[in-house]
Amino acid sequence: MYKKLSFVFLIILFISCSSKKEPIISLKPLKAKFNILFNGNLFLDEGVNKLKNLYLENYWEILPPIMLNNVLELESDYPTKNFTRSEEKAIKVIQRFGNDNNLDSDYINKAYLLLGKSRFYDKRFISSLQAFNYITKQDKISDVWCEATFWKALINSNLGQRNLAYSIIDQAINKEALSNENKSKLYLAKSEINYSNNEYDSLISNLKKSIIFSKDKNQNARSNFIIGQVYMQKGLKDSSKVYFLKTIKLHKSKSSGLVINSKLFNLNLNEESKEKDFSNLSSDLRSLNQIPRINFYNAKKLLLINEDDKAKNLLKQAIRINERDTNLFTNAYNELFLAELKNKEYLSSSNYLDTLITYYNPNSKSFLLLNEQREKLNLISDLVQQNKEIDSLIYMSQFSDEQINKILNNKDNDSNIINEQNTKTLNTSLSSFYFDNQLAVQNGKRIFLIKWGNRTNVDNWRTYSVGSSNTVLQNENKQEINKDSRTFNDLPRSKKDKDSLMNISNENLSKLGLYLYEYFKDKTSSEQALSKVKLMGKVEEKEFLQSKYYLHQIYSSKEFNAPKKALEIKEFITTKYPQSTYAKFLSNQQLEALSENTKDSLVGYIKSTIKSNKHSLALKVIDSLINYSVSRDFRFTLYEQKLKVFGKLYKPSEYLEELKSINVLYPEKTDYLSKKISHIESLIENKISYNDNEYVLIFIYDEKKMKEFPNNYEFVQEPYENNSYILVKYGLASRAEAEEFADLIMQNKKTLSNDKYFVLSTSQYINMLIFKTLEITKN
Repeated sequence: MYKKLSFVFLIILFISCSSKKEPIISLKPLKAKFNILFNGNLFLDEGVNKLKNLYLENYWEILPPIMLNNVLELESDYPTKNFTRSEEKAIKVIQRFGNDNNLDSDYINKAYLLLGKSRFYDKRFISSLQAFNYITKQDKISDVWCEATFWKALINSNLGQRNLAYSIIDQAINKEALSNENKSKLYLAKSEINYSNNEYDSLISNLKKSIIFSKDKNQNARSNFIIGQVYMQKGLKDSSKVYFLKTIKLHKSKSSGLVINSKLFNLNLNEESKEKDFSNLSSDLRSLNQIPRINFYNAKKLLLINEDDKAKNLLKQAIRINERDTNLFTNAYNELFLAELKNKEYLSSSNYLDTLITYYNPNSKSFLLLNEQREKLNLISDLVQQNKEIDSLIYMSQFSDEQINKILNNKDNDSNIINEQNTKTLNTSLSSFYFDNQLAVQNGKRIFLIKWGNRTNVDNWRTYSVGSSNTVLQNENKQEINKDSRTFNDLPRSKKDKDSLMNISNENLSKLGLYLYEYFKDKTSSEQALSKVKLMGKVEEKEFLQSKYYLHQIYSSKEFNAPKKALEIKEFITTKYPQSTYAKFLSNQQLEALSENTKDSLVGYIKSTIKSNKHSLALKVIDSLINYSVSRDFRFTLYEQKLKVFGKLYKPSEYLEELKSINVLYPEKTDYLSKKISHIESLIENKISYNDNEYVLIFIYDEKKMKEFPNNYEFVQEPYENNSYILVKYGLASRAEAEEFADLIMQNKKTLSNDKYFVLSTSQYINMLIFKTLEITKN
């Protein structure tokens, strides 16, 4: 096309020059300029087309008005060489043919336009602006000037200069010499800036103006599609349908993603659309690239009418045939996760969530929210899976090894019969090609094994020594014999083993009921678990009463509406365990929950009371709130404050006992609490040889001043925190003795006269190690 135009252009020029009797010598430089610019534009167009092929339109979100302004985000296979070569061609024209007499000539301006666009696509915005500025500073209004203004505005917008970008466009639009197409292009640039800044009302307005002045049907179809998307986001269904229909009518290619997705959105917006309508759209060959999205929206419609099985099959199919659309993966897995969660299939839901979360950045808010949900689901799915395994073990334990082998062998035989039937079915329609005939392949493998034995898949496999064919057959016979004599020693045969497993199952049920109620408000499944909990094994009084308390809450709810059962549980707890926390809950339970602001102010008051060393008052307030509070999370916050008071008032052993008690009530926080428990237990065990009535003397370790302390004064160097250490002298009979010992050291070591030391009882010292608070008892 370009070569034909070049030839025609030269002939016309030749005729023109001949008629005016001017020399034809100027034809060579003109042809050279034209060829260089032509080749430069070829390189540019080739690079742009590569970007278009790499770019994947994200129909899950509102599309950008100018696709080419958004291809810059691509990273892999970016065609930088194309833009470098087109830039070189533009520079060549400017350097070889530019002079003082033709600075504003058409071909020099086109060279600068090519230069600016090449640098734009190569992501060098500042140097690109310099090239466009060369054109826009001229007074002459031309198509090249308008295009340079168009790109200049986009670059300023991309650099965050939104107001400057608007100003450039507004000044240009007011020029009288502008053609309609150029006006349309500038309004399009303005709409792109609106899009980048989420100014959707202005986006609609400027897109409509761009459509008025444009004759480009495909760009107008895109603009209409975007308007439809914005209206759809605003919930204006009828308006969005109108613009999607305009897109379908305008676009030249009926297989375009814009056209197919317009049809898809209209189906989705239409409340009367059926499964068959989506199937018809997906069966259209022009919809081939959009089938995963069509299946997804079809599934969404089916989920609304509780056709869950059909919907799940479509979602799985969409995932299977999808190639590059990451958003489809995340949306489809999210729907599968939610569908299984709705149906209380917690194991399946957990599996889908595990896959879904891999598509999110670990630092994103979405990841954190999903991960929190995943941790809760994993707690439940692990408990369910473990109890299923326990049930299976106990069930299998009633059979002897001989009976189990018989069951398994019958199952293998049934499986072999099915496989043989499938093979026969396949072979009836197979071609004569060997590798298409599964029966022939299996026989070939067997003959190979008999002749050559088991061989490693390596070069020169014949040279590797293996057993003879007899050995192979003997091994096969051994395997057959072993099948009938397998033993199952791991099964719980004894009463002790069975009881141990039942205790684990019982404990799991108490946790499972709690998690289902608190995390997923699944009262039905929670009731099924909690009603089986017994007072045995690791389920001691606190766990047992907790299960009973939650059953009371479930039976009192509107879903169950079983006041008789609720009353029986209440009487059981308050009569048999009147001093328990749950008896107090049921006796004092408030119908009206505290607001979040009230809770925050109460916690703030408790903290200030503790800070003022009014520990007894703080404990009274905490205990009264714990007995009245319905909110489980708020009670945990109160328990945390209670632990702080215990750490200051009581011995480490009492603090540890309270911590273990909280761990029982909040099994979901076991990971956090058990680490704390282990740490404190290790501290107590390390200091167990010292008497609680004895005192310790502590110095903050300074290596320069105190290097000889451990040897001369029998101090022990111990880690504190953040790579700091303390020197500790144990076994002092009284506070007075400890202070006298410190004074003696300071008299001998004058350099320590300004150093602080601490005198603590042994129990205070352990508390200090737990809370890292040396300032509590300064000298």
